[in-house]
Amino acid sequence: MCGIAGILPADLSLLKKVLRILEHYVGSKGYCERGDRHLGAFKRYTGTGFLWISDGKVEFFKEAGLFVDEIYEKLPKGKMKKAKALLGHTRWPSSETLGAHPFFDCKGEIAIMHNGNAKEISPPGSHKYETKVDSERIAHYLEKKLTKKVRQDLNKLLAAIQEFIEGRSDEFGNLALVVKGVPAVFLAVAPHKYHSTLRVWQRPGGIAFSTYKYAELFETMAEQQRWRKFNEKVNAVLRKAGFTPLGTVRDRTCLAITLDLQIVEPKGITSLA
Repeated sequence: MCGIAGILPADLSLLKKVLRILEHYVGSKGYCERGDRHLGAFKRYTGTGFLWISDGKVEFFKEAGLFVDEIYEKLPKGKMKKAKALLGHTRWPSSETLGAHPFFDCKGEIAIMHNGNAKEISPPGSHKYETKVDSERIAHYLEKKLTKKVRQDLNKLLAAIQEFIEGRSDEFGNLALVVKGVPAVFLAVAPHKYHSTLRVWQRPGGIAFSTYKYAELFETMAEQQRWRKFNEKVNAVLRKAGFTPLGTVRDRTCLAITLDLQIVEPKGITSLA
């Protein structure tokens, strides 16, 4: 599991509050606190990262082994607060590999934040990899799929991402991505064995999204109660900030949130339910 959240335009203090909830339930702190893991030994496999769009540029700040509060002290907050879109990620490592999201393609033009398992994607050859984290494969795979011609048309770009997410397995999970030169954030959801999705909220002049759980799909009452509590905490923080739910991204669909706060779905597909 991992946690993904974002706010358009940037609201860094609010994003921090959401990420702290995600970190405890589906991210770095939850990973370290689970079972017999010792904080010192396993914390280095976790990580926190931020990604933002500002003045047409895609920028990021990330570090492996740091929790939200720890990395927050290092952030270039002045730059981030002016961003048109701001995303955050907290990592629950599926394997003992070092790394933090976002990950980029070789040209630094496609940035992804992922929650799930991407081992089904064969690492494209002749690419330069930053880490051994399987999620990084996605950015390199999409480098070939999202050509310069495709990126010039939002509908073509959505269609390409839709085709990609439709072909994923039941363990792939959820994805947020940003493409250089495209004024939008893309969300894509495939089924996930831990019943994760991405939920979208709206307030006047703003849109937010976050990892969310289908609590009713868990087998035991204890698990269902735990994930209902998680959802309620995320809801409460966003509602207090003036957001109301718009819907949940349906399995094997995608959508774009443009920087002028329009939600665009692939042609012929209803992504938000």
